[in-house]
Formats: sequence, structure tokens, C-alpha cells
Amino acid sequence: MNNENAFNYTLRVLLCSQCGASISLPREGNVATCEFCNTEMLIETETPRANPLETARLDEVVLMKSWWSQVTKPTREQSRYTMEWPPELEWTKRSTPDKARQAFEEAFAAERLNHEQDFTHQMRLTFLACVLSNHYMFTQETFSARAILDTTLNHVMDPGFRQILFARMVRCAAFAQDHESAAHWLDELDCASPILSLHNEYMAAVAFECFARGDMEGILESLGQTDIAVPITPESGTLLGIMRIHALDELGRRDDAIAEMTILKSKYKILELFSTLKTLAMVGIAVKALQRERRSGRRILVITAGVLLAIIGLVVFLIL
Repeated sequence: MNNENAFNYTLRVLLCSQCGASISLPREGNVATCEFCNTEMLIETETPRANPLETARLDEVVLMKSWWSQVTKPTREQSRYTMEWPPELEWTKRSTPDKARQAFEEAFAAERLNHEQDFTHQMRLTFLACVLSNHYMFTQETFSARAILDTTLNHVMDPGFRQILFARMVRCAAFAQDHESAAHWLDELDCASPILSLHNEYMAAVAFECFARGDMEGILESLGQTDIAVPITPESGTLLGIMRIHALDELGRRDDAIAEMTILKSKYKILELFSTLKTLAMVGIAVKALQRERRSGRRILVITAGVLLAIIGLVVFLIL
């Protein structure tokens, strides 16, 4: 034993139990011998106890690094739980909610007939449930949204898809101003899933509940003050980015909101961005941002039309 690690040891006996003489620490090893009666005593090493706060911080650091890496290099698990339109369901994107409901019922019929419970089938059910619950939520058909999600939860056992469905339950409860139920469903969620797309579902659920409560600071706490503050998948970037812009607008930080909108327009497809803006504006989210973008769009059209007319006039002048 040397002096450098002497304090890593617990000396339970400082005096010889036989003769009472003092015990000297051995230079090496963990056995001490009484110099008077030769009694040998074992000095045990104390196992360092982990500081739970330090462990939590370490876990958070490791998770954050993993999440940021998944922004640019999605893992297989993240890709599996990304709620993008499956190729076989592309037609529902351009169809009415009734058609999506029909596809949902057909998926359940296939399960009853064939007892399907593979990953692809659960993904299809979850995706259709999300499409339909969004529609019912924005049209304020709360009970229909709840019925779709509840039914799907009874048939989907994959933990990742259940995380997604529970997160959508939070959204629906929040829009119905049922904050007690929203809190209950939030408790069902994994707030630190190592899969970024699932963690983003949790972030979105918290942001929607904060919006329903009028807590704009809570939205920014969940989603970050800027686009680069927290790791977000490209698939969730439009929705969460618009939620952030809404919070900035409502807090009177107009310049910050405009800056965030500029970033969104540079990163995502403009049609997708405006489609999400118009949908969220139906329930009062990002109305100011949508109004600004519409005014900006009209100005661009007027300027473009003016330039075209000037060019046509110049061409006509040169010809004549």
C-alpha cells in the first residue's frame, strides 16, 4: 500500500485486537502484522460508491453525444421508428381521411385473419393511427382521436411504437385541455430514449402540453432557444421548429422568430414547411409566422410580376 491510494482503504482496526498495540500500514499488499504479537490483520479495499448525480450527468453526456450523432447518421433503430410515409401507404397522403380510415380498418382485419404481429404490420398500424389522430385532433374530434390511439395501443406491443402512440395521446389530451390525462400519458413515456426519433416524440409531447397551458417558456425549455440547441431529426425538424417559432413570437421575440424561420426555409422543403404552418395555424400555433410568410410571398409575387412585365416591355421596345 502506498500513500497515494491510502485513503481508498477503510481501516477497521487501528489497534491490535490481541495486545492493543498500534498497527503500522504495510508498504505493500493489504495485510498488516502486529510488531509485538505477530497478529495478522486484513485491510479491505473500500469500493468507491458512485455519486448518483455524477452518474446522471455522465449518462446525460453520453446520451447527448449519441443523439447528436444520429442527426446526421441515423441508426437502424432510429430509421425503424421514423414516422415517414411507407411506400405502400403513399396513396393515403393524397386521399381523404375516410380512405386512411379504410386502410386502418383493413390493417386490423388482416391482423384478425392472419394474426399478424410482425414489425412491418405494427409500423403500418402505428403510422395510420398517427395520421388519423392528427386529422381528428385538428378537427377537434377528440373522442375519435382517442379511440384510434387506444385501439392501436391494445394491438401494438413494440416498445418503440408504443412510445410514439403514448406521445400522440399526450398531444390529443393537451388539445382537449385535459391536462391531468396529458400528465398521465407523459409518465408512460421514456424521457431519455437512446433513439433520437423516439426522444423527439417525447419532446413534441411536452411542447404540445406547454402550448395548451400557454407556457411558452416551457416550449423553449423543451425544444431549445435555437435550431442548433438540441438534437432533432430532419423528420421532426419542421414541426418542432415551427413550435419554437410560435413560442418566440408569443414572447415578443419577433427578430428571433424571423431568424428561426429563415433557417427552417433553408433546411426543409418550402411546400412541406407551408403545409405544416397552415395545419398548425388551424389550432392557433404559429399564426403570426404564417401571416408574415403569406405577406412575404405576396410581395415576392408582386416584385416578380413587375420584373417580368419590365422585361416584356423592354423586349417589345427593342423589337419595334
